Amino acid sequence: MRSLSARRGRRRSARWTRIALAVALLSCAAATGGRAAANQAQDAASEQKARQLFYVGRQAFAANDFDSALTAFRASYEAMASPNSRMMIAKSLVALERWVDAYEETRAVRDEAREAAKTADKYNKTAEEAETMLTRLSAEVALVRVLPAAAVDV
Repeated sequence: MRSLSARRGRRRSARWTRIALAVALLSCAAATGGRAAANQAQDAASEQKARQLFYVGRQAFAANDFDSALTAFRASYEAMASPNSRMMIAKSLVALERWVDAYEETRAVRDEAREAAKTADKYNKTAEEAETMLTRLSAEVALVRVLPAAAVDV
């Protein structure tokens, strides 16, 4: 039979192991929660920056300062990718009569907005607007479709 002091020693050791494990788990949870909170704060800061830049872009666009608007909308999009910011990039390119760039940007907006609309209905309007804009831009851009020649056996 084991002595009473040996059993108490094992119990104390097991108790300290459980305490150490609990402290380690709590530390990990706190660290993970801290990172999550930091990520949320960073996301909120990025969103706020994107909104401010979008506002600056809209002001410049309304003042017919399309170069400044384009710069602001691109910075907004970089801070937080949004099909709406990208649509304003495309509209700025149209205003600057940069037809090819506008066409390519509008196609990208349409595709991005369609994808975003799967999770947020508000982007359906952006996708529809981009589709309409593509139709109008087709008159300004020459589209060439190159097909491979038929295979010839010799």
